[in-house]
Parts: sequence; C-alpha cells; structure tokens
Amino acid sequence: MPEKRTIRRETADVLSPEHTALVVLDGTGEAYRTRIPQLVRAARSCGVPVIFTEYRPLHRFGEAAVSATNDALLLMGEGDVRIPRVSSSCFFGNCLHALLQENRIESVVLCGGTTETSLYTSVCEAQYHDYYACFVPDTAASEGEETGACALTLLQKRYRMIDTPTLAALWSCAPRVCRIAAAPVRKGHLDPEHTALVVVDMQKDFCDPDGEYAKTRDVSAVQKIIPVIRALVDDAHRNGVLVLYFSQFTPHNDRADNGASLAFKTRDGKKASYALEGSVGQEYIDALPLAYADVVVPKLRSNGFHDTWMEKILHANAITHLVVTGTQTEGCVLGTMMGAEQNGFTVIPVADGMETSVANVQQPALRLIDHRFKLWNAQDVMAAWQRVEQ
Repeated sequence: MPEKRTIRRETADVLSPEHTALVVLDGTGEAYRTRIPQLVRAARSCGVPVIFTEYRPLHRFGEAAVSATNDALLLMGEGDVRIPRVSSSCFFGNCLHALLQENRIESVVLCGGTTETSLYTSVCEAQYHDYYACFVPDTAASEGEETGACALTLLQKRYRMIDTPTLAALWSCAPRVCRIAAAPVRKGHLDPEHTALVVVDMQKDFCDPDGEYAKTRDVSAVQKIIPVIRALVDDAHRNGVLVLYFSQFTPHNDRADNGASLAFKTRDGKKASYALEGSVGQEYIDALPLAYADVVVPKLRSNGFHDTWMEKILHANAITHLVVTGTQTEGCVLGTMMGAEQNGFTVIPVADGMETSVANVQQPALRLIDHRFKLWNAQDVMAAWQRVEQ
C-alpha cells in the first residue's frame, strides 16, 4: 500500500484549520465570557468546526433527568454543533467520533470544562480515538487548587498544551478552509489507495463440507463463491488494495455469550461453539491463503465493527470505500455492511461474492442490500480499481 500517514509536529501544522476541530466542554465561569469566546471567534474565522458539549447524565427509569448550567451554549452560532455527553468524557455515548471522522478531522482542541474531570478525561479519550489531542488550560475550571495542578502536570507530560492568545493568533491569521462534501461513488471509479477489500468469515466451519455448519445446512452455495473471492483478492494484491479478513471466533466455554447471545446462536438448531477459538474450524479455508500484508480482524458478533479494531485500521490507512464479500449474506455480511455505513464508510457489496447456507434467504437479502447500497459484480470492481485516471 502507498504511504499515506503524515507525522505532524509543528504547532501550526498540527492545528491547521483543514484537519482540526474545537470542542468546547460545558461549564460555567469567567472563561466562558472572555477566553473561550476569543477561541470560538478565531476558529470560525478560519473554518475550524466548533462543537459544544452538553452534559446530560443517564438516570434511572422513573427518575427526573438532571440538568446542569451550561454557559457554553450561549456562545453557539450558525453552523456550530451541539453534542450531548453522559459522562466525564465527551466521546462517550454520542456521535462525536463519527462526526469528526466524517469531516476528516485529525486534531482536536479541547477547552473549558473542569481540569480534573471532563477536560482530563476528554483529552485522554481524544488520543485513544487516534486524534492529536490538544488542550487549552487557561479556559478550564478546577475542583481544587492541588488536584487541578496535579491533573495539569499529567496532561502536560503526555499531550500538547497551548494557551488562548497563542491559539487565537494562530487561527486568526490562517486562511479560511472551504469544506466540500465528498462526491458519491460512481461505478467504474475506485481509488486503490482509499479502497479495501473485506472478506467476511470464509472459514472452515462455515464453508467446508466437514465444517460445523455443514452438519445442519447445505454449504454448497457458499463454496461456489470461493473462486470469485480468490480472484478479487489476487487482483486487489496486484493493484495495491488493502485486503482485510474478518474471522469469527467463539471463546472456550462460551465465555463471551450471555443467555440472549446463546439463544440467538442456537435458534436454528446449530451448536453455539462454531469457529471455536484455536480450532481447525476457525481457520480460513485453504483456497484463500493470507498474504503477508493482509489484515485479520477477529470478531465475536455479526457486525464486524462491533468491539473490534476494524475502524482504527481503516482510518490509519486512509480507507473510505469498502468492497464487501463473504458469508453469511443475511447475517455477518449484511451486519458488517451496516456497521461500515454507520461508521461513515462507503459500502460496495459484491453480488457474486457473497452467499449463505440458510435456505430461501439469499435473494431477499440481495434485494435489501441492493436497495440500501447498490450491488456491484466482481468484474466491475476489478475494472474500477485498476489504476484510476489522474
């Protein structure tokens, strides 16, 4: 794959308007009438998106919701975004991460809040989500002089700190960024540098005649798509397209399944322990040998984005489009496509590269997929990602 990572070190580069967002944590105090408005004006002047958080803690059923005074919302203007938070982290329980990814944001500047709690936790979470995490200490309140100083010391050791006058001056003289919506995908045009081929669960327990699924189902239809997927994989390798394999697995003794999960897995008479961790059945079929540069993503559920590192891998490699193949069409394949779409990726389903061993559901599943994502065939995909005209 071509190198797409950029290591940014200079402050002007790290905080350039093109890939930076300003997140104003909710709170009250003098900073919301002086320093934070200065930052907000500077951000708007150069096109940096401004996001305001609003604390809405979870409460038990039947209890009254708790609301908190929030001076930050008084600063909201046209084009700004308001995001609820339910904990000390502004990334938890909301769509902030999806919003930042959709707008290709790499750096997050956090201001306001309380140094020991909302600011500290949100800065750490920004870095955990793979953003350049920056904070503005002279905008945050403190629960105590000593605890605030301790939190600030720890933040300074790990993350980038910048004061209000410096950041406002940096953004005030920066050229304004004009953000343009991404163009929809067109058949015949797939950029190999930003496209990945996703193969879902083509493992021995699901595909082989002696696998676990073959004990209760007919897997012959699944075997017929193997040559198609192999052709796509080989062509992806030739054209520098990243190849990712999802690998379903079940831990021993059903340690990852509660009662609801076990009921779902066994609803049609099959055992719950298919693709048992470390077993032959968990292995990928012999017809799809993994290359050195391919990536395997283990998963426990139908949606390959649920509690996996898939999203991080895709963003690290600047992937925006996913060509999806595999088994089962109505289950893990469709679940993964929905997860991809919900995480902001363009989904390209390959009609002749997906199948199921469940009777009478392939065609209804394909109709639904075509309605939501528009089906391609393998030949169209391979023609589309061969060197795109510049």
